[in-house]
Amino acid sequence: MNNIFVKQFVSCLQIIAVVLFFCHGSRLHAMADRYSMEVVDNKNNKLKQKEYRKALNELETARKNTRLPADLRAEIQYKIADIYDRTLHDYPKALTEYKNFISKYGMTPGVRFIIPARDRITVLEVLSGDVNDASAVIEALRRTEIVQDRQELNKEIALLEKIKAGFPDKLIQNNVYNLLALRYFKNHQWKKAAECYEYVINADKKAENEYFKKMLGICKFEYKKWNLFITAYVVLFIHILCLLLARPWLHISRESAIKMLKLATGWFIVWAGILVILWIKGVPDPRNISKDVSDYVAASGKFFVFLWYSPFGEPRLWYFLLAGYLAMGLAVLGIFSLKNIKYYPARVLAGCVNTLLVSAVCFFLFYYYVSKDLWFYSNGYIYFFDDIETVYYKHPHLFPDVNKDKLPPKQENTFIQ
Repeated sequence: MNNIFVKQFVSCLQIIAVVLFFCHGSRLHAMADRYSMEVVDNKNNKLKQKEYRKALNELETARKNTRLPADLRAEIQYKIADIYDRTLHDYPKALTEYKNFISKYGMTPGVRFIIPARDRITVLEVLSGDVNDASAVIEALRRTEIVQDRQELNKEIALLEKIKAGFPDKLIQNNVYNLLALRYFKNHQWKKAAECYEYVINADKKAENEYFKKMLGICKFEYKKWNLFITAYVVLFIHILCLLLARPWLHISRESAIKMLKLATGWFIVWAGILVILWIKGVPDPRNISKDVSDYVAASGKFFVFLWYSPFGEPRLWYFLLAGYLAMGLAVLGIFSLKNIKYYPARVLAGCVNTLLVSAVCFFLFYYYVSKDLWFYSNGYIYFFDDIETVYYKHPHLFPDVNKDKLPPKQENTFIQ
């Protein structure tokens, strides 16, 4: 009697898993999105603050060293302001340091980062509430580059949300919604970004809206992808729970273990073949890179970082191997757990559904993790992305048109040896 109850319970759980896979829970999406972002941000900020406070002490000492050249002391001054701004989020202190940088070195020939410093002063004055003119707020946020920092993005979003309905001029209002959409997009708030782009498109249907329509499609796709990501995790949890209740390891024999080993070896051969094909294909001509990635860059706000050509240099390709093994292991255990079904056609059908569902979940989770602002596929090549200030200093020959003076300084501390 107990066995019958357990089997019925497991069957109900599997049905729920299938239903959840096709029904996306937006509430679950919002809760998980907010929680995961807060956890990651808090952890990263604590690590960064501890590391950069130590660097600040070294930079403060170097700034007082009058034997250093003026341009180097200027870069140190800018780096101090940048740390207070981007890492420690001490905006009043950052604003003071930026102003000191401009007042000391604004007219000095050969000093870099004058333009970024002035732009940051404008934005920080807006974020601190010193600028009450809504038009000035819009102009400042329109001119500045959208940052990666979630805390600043949330402040900018709050400012724009506050003023978005206060303009009778539809053109200005559309600009506000466009600025909002870009920041929601950068903040991975896909649903709100899509709503802003829909407003811009509907406000002036006669205008050229191809770019906004493209961005709207990307936002809707990313929103669906996130919902599927949460659903896939729920399905995976229910599947593992079903396996624990069904105890499939009781049905594993020596012959079945040998078959599993052969399957694992076969999958490794397939994966190794994929690596060989990528290796033979090699890297594309850098002159064609900008053409291949221009559309994606315009949509994502990221820049081309570098192309994978070494299996040991890109761990995400090893994750593909692990995703295959995870899918294979869970699928085989699921098939073993179905041996209690006596009717053979029903057992085969259940095994096929189990294998397809588990494989879809595992490979979708792999795809989500490695594709989240990290890579895309174009013309037979795999491209990876990162912020341009991180990449430029490693591969400057790939960015012949980049104005180096507009880039933040190199992330590593190059001033103190």
